Amino acid sequence: MPSLMQRIISLCLPLLFMLSINSKVTTSPLSTHVRPQERKTTETDTVEKTDEKIRAMLRSPYLIEWFIDANEKIDLKPVWRLFNIGDAPDLPERCESDCSAETFELDVAGEEKGATVALRIAFERSYFYEYLIFKRAKSNGAAKDEWKLTGNIDVRLQQYGPPQHRIESGDGRTWFVIKELWGRGSGIVSYADVWYEITPTKVRRVLAYPIEGHDIPCRKELDRSYKSLLLRHELENGGYTVPIQFLVTYSISDCRKGNDSPPLFSKTQKAYFVWNSDKDKFVLDESRSDVTESELDSVHNFEGLTNERFVEYNFEELLKLAADGDAEQKDWLKQFLNKTKDNERKTALLRALGITSRQ
Repeated sequence: MPSLMQRIISLCLPLLFMLSINSKVTTSPLSTHVRPQERKTTETDTVEKTDEKIRAMLRSPYLIEWFIDANEKIDLKPVWRLFNIGDAPDLPERCESDCSAETFELDVAGEEKGATVALRIAFERSYFYEYLIFKRAKSNGAAKDEWKLTGNIDVRLQQYGPPQHRIESGDGRTWFVIKELWGRGSGIVSYADVWYEITPTKVRRVLAYPIEGHDIPCRKELDRSYKSLLLRHELENGGYTVPIQFLVTYSISDCRKGNDSPPLFSKTQKAYFVWNSDKDKFVLDESRSDVTESELDSVHNFEGLTNERFVEYNFEELLKLAADGDAEQKDWLKQFLNKTKDNERKTALLRALGITSRQ
């Protein structure tokens, strides 16, 4: 249990840091006569001294969290510089009364509790979330905890609130899974799970797949919604496998108040993502899966499903609809095919509807 004095010191350090990097630099009257080369050297020295102060003050994710939450306006460039972060062009550099920070302990396989911590910095106005993953370093008897940044994660355009996260583990490996908003618009929303593997030295993105969403265009157009279910993932035949079950439901979009969209059909498919050591990520095993990479991308990317692809991916279901559907379903299919480019599948569906020529 830390002493009262240690607790006071730990609280004062961020305050001292705040004052040190936000205070104005005073100069003597002679500073106006400094040569350009000397001025450049002085500015470089100032940056280096500032970084040294950051290293001394922000020694843990908890102090960074405190520092951000305790101040409304902060220049974060020194922090990004300290951790070599800044590749993302849209990474915010300042907090203008719109930032908050939160830490989460991550249960990593083979580590003691609290050894790995995620710090999430939220930039509410820009809908940007920055995750910093820290590991507690071996202190060799030092009184203070030492932390090392092992990786960072950029999550952008999260207009509907902070992303949710969880931990998945298996075969001695740990993944930090973030539920991200992937798309939004009028009548459109889509979410995905993105898996980041946590290793002792780095954080890497290894898997992403859609988990839920819908497209409701109204005007009796094709309406679709989907959701997915993560099944038991484990080591199979020497390769770690993550199976996902997808359920897609198609209907006739009807946005009139009090009206339900008439159903067309639903489709369940299973996808197997298998670890690929050469690519350092999970890849879809199409030989075992009920869905191809192309279909997965098209169906769950609301701008990618054309009429022709819809017919291609669901030809058997549409044939059954043409033969056994009710009058409303058959009428919708006829109107849909009128807006579809001519091909063999379209001809077969029209024939199943009893239409042998264009009407």
